[in-house]
Amino acid sequence: MVEDELSCVISESRVCKADAPSDLVFIIGSGNAEFSEEIIKAKEILKTFGLEGYFALLSENEKGLDAFCDKICSKIRSCVFCVVLLNDPIVHECIDDKTKEKRMIRAPSANVYYEFGIAAAFEKKLIPLFRGDMKPPFDVRHLDAIPYYDLEEFQEKLRSSIEASLTKGIKPKTVVKTPRLQLLLVDENGKPTDTLHAQPIITKIKKSEVTETPIKTQMSNVEWLTHLASTVYDPFARKAPTRDLVPIRIVLSNDGEIPANNILVNLEFPESCELLNKRDVEGGFDISGLRTKLTYGGLYVDDEKKNLATAWMERLGNDRIQSNFSKVYARFNTEREGEFKINASVVQDNYPETLFTFKVVVRPTIEEKTE
Repeated sequence: MVEDELSCVISESRVCKADAPSDLVFIIGSGNAEFSEEIIKAKEILKTFGLEGYFALLSENEKGLDAFCDKICSKIRSCVFCVVLLNDPIVHECIDDKTKEKRMIRAPSANVYYEFGIAAAFEKKLIPLFRGDMKPPFDVRHLDAIPYYDLEEFQEKLRSSIEASLTKGIKPKTVVKTPRLQLLLVDENGKPTDTLHAQPIITKIKKSEVTETPIKTQMSNVEWLTHLASTVYDPFARKAPTRDLVPIRIVLSNDGEIPANNILVNLEFPESCELLNKRDVEGGFDISGLRTKLTYGGLYVDDEKKNLATAWMERLGNDRIQSNFSKVYARFNTEREGEFKINASVVQDNYPETLFTFKVVVRPTIEEKTE
């Protein structure tokens, strides 16, 4: 039955029995008696504009494919525009165990969203409205829908929307508001960039004829004792990263209309690169080592794929730039100038994956040191 109905909508070879008149406006809404006043008032307001409001309510003896085509498919296809009431009817009543008060359980009407989808597929102009105390489902929550809180406000807002559409030429269309995330690398001066220029210093050790312990060759006795003490008694002491490592930092911004949620960032480096966590390079205490969602705000090397760095954050508003990600370090294992490509992806709830590509231009300096 569903396949037959869908084929009626998308196939021009199937003929629907009646075309709607040119002044017809299709009203999409629940047939629940709770919303009958909105339907009546919508038809009255449309009539003042010389338009006929049509509300398809199939009775039990009219259900079937022909009724579907006559009352929904052809009418939506030929109407001037659609008025959509995104109100959820009551599907169940129960008594709250704690308060002993009556509770009303609401749920979206399948018919409403089915007809809404057909109208959107036909690219019809839409005026969506909903009661302000109700919450439309997530996939239409951010549409350009119009809330109202009583019947008087409903009439005012519907009338002004129709006037804007017919008189001022403003199309009451469905506009989907989305986040728009932008990912960039950060250079040594803290500026966002898609091409990072790195100048690591690679030290080559030339052995002298004097043989001493490996660590003491570079340290005085006092330095050696200080180093030993800090290692034994302060395992979380900070240390400077070796100069052949390149710090990799990122900045994530959102200049879309709404916030983004549950964001996962992936940076994939060439397999020849060696990635190290900040904690492993600089030492110190890092609670994010717990490998849980406490990793918010930082880049971390993947446990299994060592050329992959990831970051996670719960929410990013559309009014600021997120720049507090901690860094990872990359060793590019080259003694010659070269370019390395980083493939990046950003995944968030309810939206497609976004891909980015960055370059790291490496110009190493070779430094010889005698020990």
